[in-house]
Amino acid sequence: MPPPLSVHEAREDVNDLRGAVRQGFMNDQLDLRDSAQMTAEEVKVRDQRNMRILAPVIIRLLVEYKSRVIERSFFILLRGGYFDQLPPELEGQEFEIEHISSVLKADKYNDIEAAWSLIMRAFEVAKMGKPEVLDNFDFDAIIKAHADVLSLPSEFIEL
Repeated sequence: MPPPLSVHEAREDVNDLRGAVRQGFMNDQLDLRDSAQMTAEEVKVRDQRNMRILAPVIIRLLVEYKSRVIERSFFILLRGGYFDQLPPELEGQEFEIEHISSVLKADKYNDIEAAWSLIMRAFEVAKMGKPEVLDNFDFDAIIKAHADVLSLPSEFIEL
């Protein structure tokens, strides 16, 4: 039987355990502080950093679990007659349910933001006498992707 711990040693053990739990939940990597003095840009950068850390785990959970639950629920309700009728285009066709969560949307939005940031820098280079740098971008695809992330109806964009 190990000798009894002093109060100081017990506190150290508890603090070590707390640290291990925080590290296991990636608290040491996540920036969870909130301050009234934070600027909008600081909040945005903090949220993007946290999203980069959490997104792979959350997306995997959404794809492997939540999407299956939604799809299964939909087809149970469909077989149970809870929906009026499928559109004629879907009658007799196999189709897939696509669930787009706010996390997936935020991840896509970050990609779009990064693209626009790069485009702005490219425009600066173009102004300095290298307009051919803009030939590297498929602006139609970028606008389409942005409209998709914003969930705009397809008839709003003609490309």
